[in-house]
Amino acid sequence: MKYELAQKTSVRRNYQRSYESARFSLKTILSPIDYNHVCSVIETKAFKIKEHNSRKLEKKFNNLKRKFGIPKVSNLNNDDIIFNYSHRVLTETEKNVLARGLRFCLPPKNVDKYDVKCSFELLYRDLVKLELPLSNDNKD
Repeated sequence: MKYELAQKTSVRRNYQRSYESARFSLKTILSPIDYNHVCSVIETKAFKIKEHNSRKLEKKFNNLKRKFGIPKVSNLNNDDIIFNYSHRVLTETEKNVLARGLRFCLPPKNVDKYDVKCSFELLYRDLVKLELPLSNDNKD
């Protein structure tokens, strides 16, 4: 699999180099208006092909998931996502929090006012270093 990925990366790199060299040669041959038109047409066609391939791959992936019994993400409930290896029974609230993933965190109840003031002081110091014109009205 690593070999195939390396081969595809190499092929893609070669296509990219040939595309860049073709663009450069077109830029030297064509007038700026013609060059912009040709590039626009090529990029539009490439975007359509990419979108078509993306839809086709998404359809294939959904068919594979359905074939192997993997439910859609919207149909998953917390019991399908959470695997409780402990002897403790989890509440629904705990399952909801765990189902949100490892990066989920609760917002802090108390805001550290000192930290916020320090951040604004650092911002002010950086603005002063940039020597932006500040009037007496907006210094505060």
